[in-house]
Amino acid sequence: MKDKNDIQSFKTDRPLIVFGATGLLGSQLVFMACADRFSPHLILHGSHLPRLEGLKAEILEAGFDGIEVTITTDTDEACRQGGYLFYSRSVQSGKQTREEMLLDNAPTAKETGLAIRKAPNSIHRVVCVSNPSDIIGLTLLIHSGLAPEQVFSISALDTTRYIRAIKEVLGIEREDMSGVYTLGSHDMSMAVMRDTVRIKGRSIDKCISEGLMTEEDWYEIQNRVVNGGRMVIKKRGHTAYQSPAYLGYQMLLASDEAVFSYPSARYHNSSLFPHCFLSLPTIIDSKGCHHQRQSYTDRDIEALKRSYQSIRTLRDIAIEHGHLPNTALWEQKLQEQTDELILKEKSKNI
Repeated sequence: MKDKNDIQSFKTDRPLIVFGATGLLGSQLVFMACADRFSPHLILHGSHLPRLEGLKAEILEAGFDGIEVTITTDTDEACRQGGYLFYSRSVQSGKQTREEMLLDNAPTAKETGLAIRKAPNSIHRVVCVSNPSDIIGLTLLIHSGLAPEQVFSISALDTTRYIRAIKEVLGIEREDMSGVYTLGSHDMSMAVMRDTVRIKGRSIDKCISEGLMTEEDWYEIQNRVVNGGRMVIKKRGHTAYQSPAYLGYQMLLASDEAVFSYPSARYHNSSLFPHCFLSLPTIIDSKGCHHQRQSYTDRDIEALKRSYQSIRTLRDIAIEHGHLPNTALWEQKLQEQTDELILKEKSKNI
């Protein structure tokens, strides 16, 4: 038996704010967080008050001890107390292109970002799963006043599908693979890294030359990765929500003791990929999401360049429609936000 103090222990004393809480994905995450005793205070945001009331009733009737549940349809109110923020807010309009999803979801992302900026208590971390997640994550960041390390979006599902595809097509166990990940955009233009992969210590090219796999095997693996989301929808009859909720929750949980090492999308600016929000090798720890150094072959760089173009196209659409400012205004703003985060971290250690 656990004693009362154990029952009342939580992983953080900061609130957990969930935007899009009544959707399938958001509500799945809410129950994961309750069962895992993530926070003693849930702040649930949605556009439909009766659905929020129904979700709150379910949480209370599940018998979770010591958890306060606040519901609101007001964006500023949801952000006011600060804490961890999970963003799955989206407009449900049936089957859509990435551009259509962007134009539907960017206005509410901008609204949320501005609410974060106004909040008197700081938001510690933002995890975005609302599609198109790379551009919605970027919109949240630019308007929020947070540092780039604090706002990131999910792309791990593409990497876990890649691992699964290799296992199923080649019959290779997870421990015999390394360097398996997708980078760039979270869409059909994702860059499925080929030359970083090692299977039992061999590159894919070497595996093919030694007869351990064929070029057709490689194309089948790529197809399963790029089209994996569509396969789930076809087989289940709806979009995936449990797997992104689980991985998104692991991103919220990530700490120095339990680092999240699948690639995540966050802000990046370099000569190759200027002013964008894309997936690269990262880790998430207690202080946020950080890039990891990685060398690439020319072939993998070309795949990343093609993927970047998809992100750039949507970014420019967001700018054209007024959801993002011109990129020339970003760098100083983001540097100031980073400097402010560093000062906060230093003050904690004084």
